[in-house]
Amino acid sequence: MTAPAYQRIGDTIRVTGNATPGTGNIAAFSSGFGGQSGPVFVKVDNVNNANVDAFLNFSVNSNVSATIATVGTPGTGICIQHASTEFIQVAEKNTAPATIYFAVASASAVAVYITPVILVS
Repeated sequence: MTAPAYQRIGDTIRVTGNATPGTGNIAAFSSGFGGQSGPVFVKVDNVNNANVDAFLNFSVNSNVSATIATVGTPGTGICIQHASTEFIQVAEKNTAPATIYFAVASASAVAVYITPVILVS
């Protein structure tokens, strides 16, 4: 499987997750992320190669939280496996909210890097 081609349309943020979720946000431009015409994705990199997965949750509300899934208790968010990259759609074309907030939780400290991108063909 090959990774999708993408164009960066904003700055990368780093969110460090632990049992207490870390938080961060990406601000959009008034006409969407840079006035792009396609859907907006975030490229999420969990660079931890020590088997530490992260749970990422996002919202337009600043009180977003993430929790780790355990046996019998669902987690909130998307599991980003260690040493992997995921592309997650966060907005339709030119309809991005002013700010998208992220929360990251993990079993031990892990840094997740989040970059707004558009996918290109």
